[in-house]
Amino acid sequence: MKKIMVAWDGSETAAQAFEKAAEMAAKFGAQLRVVSVAQIPDYVETVGEYQGSLEDAARFFERKRGALDEAARRFGVSYEREVIHGHPAKALIEYARDEGFDLMVVGRKGHSALERFMIGSVTRRIAIYSPCPVLIVPKREHAG
Repeated sequence: MKKIMVAWDGSETAAQAFEKAAEMAAKFGAQLRVVSVAQIPDYVETVGEYQGSLEDAARFFERKRGALDEAARRFGVSYEREVIHGHPAKALIEYARDEGFDLMVVGRKGHSALERFMIGSVTRRIAIYSPCPVLIVPKREHAG
């Protein structure tokens, strides 16, 4: 395993997925890349509006990356970060294929079975259509 990709949306489950990916990257000496998807509105009126959406997403992910930096230090790994755009599942699948990743690590959200049946989930679509194996990291419940 040489290249590990983490789908990251700034959520707690994505941070947990990153921790697992960082642990695996340390174990295998693999390259680690965190990929976030900026969802651009279907119809933007100007190039500036499109660029502004990408910049807003990049700023959001930059503010949320503290947990990533901490986990990377803990496991002694470095990582690269990329912000892409599009529909999350489709964009992540295409990116994994184009970049030749050996593994994609994603967090699983706690939606109900009915919600998954009605609307599907990004994680489910990724698991079905990914060009590489997918590790789905379940949400950890905090003891309290």
